[in-house]
Amino acid sequence: MNLSVFLRLSFSLSCVFLFTFCQPIKNNKQPQTHTPHTLMATTVASDYSAGGLVSIDLSNQQVATLLGPESIGSDAFVRIFQDRIYVVNRDYIGNNNNLLILDVNTFEPTCENPTQTNCQMALGEQYNAHDLWVVNRDLAYINNYKTNQIQIINPYQQKILGNIDVAASEPAKTLGLNAFNQDGSFELDKLYAVDKYLFASMQMLSNFAPFSYVEPQPCTANPDLKTNYAPARVAVIDTQTQQVIKIITLSGSNVSTDFIQDAKTKQLWISTTGPQGHFANEACHGIESIDPVSLTYQGILIDESFLGGSVMAFTQDKLNQLWAYVTRPNQGSKVTYALIVKSSQDNKIDTLFELSAPKEILSFGPIIKTEQSIWVGMPFSIESHKTPSIDEYSIQTHQKISTISLSQIPYTFAIR
Repeated sequence: MNLSVFLRLSFSLSCVFLFTFCQPIKNNKQPQTHTPHTLMATTVASDYSAGGLVSIDLSNQQVATLLGPESIGSDAFVRIFQDRIYVVNRDYIGNNNNLLILDVNTFEPTCENPTQTNCQMALGEQYNAHDLWVVNRDLAYINNYKTNQIQIINPYQQKILGNIDVAASEPAKTLGLNAFNQDGSFELDKLYAVDKYLFASMQMLSNFAPFSYVEPQPCTANPDLKTNYAPARVAVIDTQTQQVIKIITLSGSNVSTDFIQDAKTKQLWISTTGPQGHFANEACHGIESIDPVSLTYQGILIDESFLGGSVMAFTQDKLNQLWAYVTRPNQGSKVTYALIVKSSQDNKIDTLFELSAPKEILSFGPIIKTEQSIWVGMPFSIESHKTPSIDEYSIQTHQKISTISLSQIPYTFAIR
C-alpha cells in the first residue's frame, strides 16, 4: 500500500478500490432508457465498512443503488469506457480481487460467459490494482502496485494476455531506478493513453515515503530550486510493441492524481503532492506537464506556493478553467480542505469552499465535469460536515447550483 493510499485510509481520503465477494450480482435497479442528452454519474460509495455502487441521472438527479455490499466492498474504484462500466474490486487482506464489468445502459453483467463468472474477472491474491485503461472490449491494461507490472487483459473473455514489467525495462535500468526502490516497488499508480502510447505514473516511494537524498538535489523543473526527495516518474509504453520505451522524470515526488489532458495544448497534466502528504507546501511540486507527442517533460504548470497547498484532485472545464481540491497547512491536528477554481485568463483563484477539520475523520470525493457544470464529492467529516453529498457548480458563475445527498460517502466518479 502506498503513501497516498495509506493517507487516504488514515484520513478517510480515497482513490477508491474495493474487495468483492464473487457472489451472484444482485442488481436492484430496473433497466432504464436514456436519451442522448442524459448524463449518468456512476459512483462507488462507502462508509468504510460496506460498499455500494450508485448511479445518478444528472438530468433529474435521481439516485439509484445498483449494487450493495454483497457485491461491492469498502474500498473500490470505477471507470467507464465505451458502453461498459468497470469496477475494480480489492480487499486489503488480498484474497478477493477482481474486475466487475457491467453494461452502461442496463447495469447487467456483460462478458463472454456471464452465467459462469458473473463477469467478475479474478485478479489473484495480493493483487493491488490502482488503475485500469480500456482500449476496447477485448483489450485493456491494469496495473499492479506491488509488482511493478502492468497486465494486458481481455476483459470480455476475462483472460490475461501478457505482462509489462516496468522495473525490468531498459529505460528503468538505464536510469538506475532500482536504487530508489528500497521496498521493491515503483508504486505504479495512474494510467492514461494518447494514440499508441500508454502513460503510467510511478510514485517511487519507499515504505510509504519518497526516497530521501543525502544532500538536496536540483529540481527537474528549476535547477535553482533544491529538493530533498527523489522525483516521481512516468513510464511510457508503446502499445504496438507492449514495451516500455521511455521513463519521464517529474519534478515533485508522490504523484497522486489522475492524468488530465489539456483541451488546448493536448499536454498531460498530473499533480505531485510531496513527501509530507497533503498538508505542507513543497518546493518543486504542483501540477506538472508532459507532452504526449514528443514524450518530453514540460515543467510545472502551477506550483503549490501559488495554489496555497497540494492538489489532490482536479479537472478542466470547457472554458479552460482549472477546478481543484487543495489541501492547505493548518495548525495542530487539523488541515484545511479547499475547493478552488483558477481562471484561464488572469490566473485569479476563486475559493468556493473551505473546511478546517481533523485530518483523520475527513474525506473528500473526486471532481468531474459535464458541459455546463462541475460535480464535486463534498468533504465529509463526522465533526463538522455530516451528510455525504455531491455538489454541482456552474462553470460560468462558480456558484453552487444544487446538492445531491447520498447515504454513503462518494469515493470515485465515472460519467457518460
